[in-house]
Amino acid sequence: MNNQSNTIRNTQFNNKSDTQKYLVSSGFNTNIFERYLSIHMWYEGRGNNVDIGKARMKMTILISVRFNLVSPTILVELYGISLRQAKEHLNKLVKQKLLQRIATHRSLDGCVYICDRQGANWAEEYMSVSVPFKRYKHPEMAINQNNIMHDIINAYLMLRLIHETSQADNSYYLYRGLISEVEIKRHLATTNIRIADGLLVQPTNEGDINIALEVEHAYKNTQYKEKILLRQLNGIKSGVFDKIFIASQKHEILEDIKRTNIELLETMPSRYNKKTRQSLITESDAELLRNAIVYRTKYCDDLRRIFYSR
Repeated sequence: MNNQSNTIRNTQFNNKSDTQKYLVSSGFNTNIFERYLSIHMWYEGRGNNVDIGKARMKMTILISVRFNLVSPTILVELYGISLRQAKEHLNKLVKQKLLQRIATHRSLDGCVYICDRQGANWAEEYMSVSVPFKRYKHPEMAINQNNIMHDIINAYLMLRLIHETSQADNSYYLYRGLISEVEIKRHLATTNIRIADGLLVQPTNEGDINIALEVEHAYKNTQYKEKILLRQLNGIKSGVFDKIFIASQKHEILEDIKRTNIELLETMPSRYNKKTRQSLITESDAELLRNAIVYRTKYCDDLRRIFYSR
């Protein structure tokens, strides 16, 4: 994720209408959808120290707003700087009233940073999207303490993916934009669709592909995985996403998910819902899910090294 060529541009990303699909029927405001996708989330730290400082300030605030938090480790990987430099950068933004620091043992850095009112105002003006902000007497109440590690890893992975380039031509980014879990929850009205940890849009010659990211850190029982599959199927059928990337810090977790999903997709078409007296899913539904789910093992080792080796 470290700054590569800094000459990469998104000149191929001009097919926006395909991403909308059936989102209106799913309760998603497609105008907001496209606005989020158009926000520039590529770090371009080139030029003199002043330009680099401005680029980092912009990106750090956007991360804190769009993902609800930012941590020093994320910035170490994104900016290619030391942990000390990352903390100095973040603490400087705290002094400028753009961020707030929250001490927590649930972060591998011992803290996370969230946006302050001035940071929220800056982001709202920059993104042209409303940024809800509420100041708490105790800032730690602004985030879910139980999800901190998950949210940090999710933010890192989304930012890593958005910076990946095409193998055929590394002068182009693979994805033309992202939407965070926070933003999806804010604007997706329906509850029968699996809320992904984030959405990325990949342009192709056949149109845009909406990709949902799922970050899994622990084993889940079969019954829970079945419910996830059903809600993922609803997400695909409604057009919210076309593919699902599943990532984890452990190869064993991905292997367990894959094994269980294979078994479920074989048995679910022959099992019946007692209320509707219909099969849980059809054979074509099962095939749709098989083709949509991708188990991203390539990130396991890096996630373990960055977040679980200290």
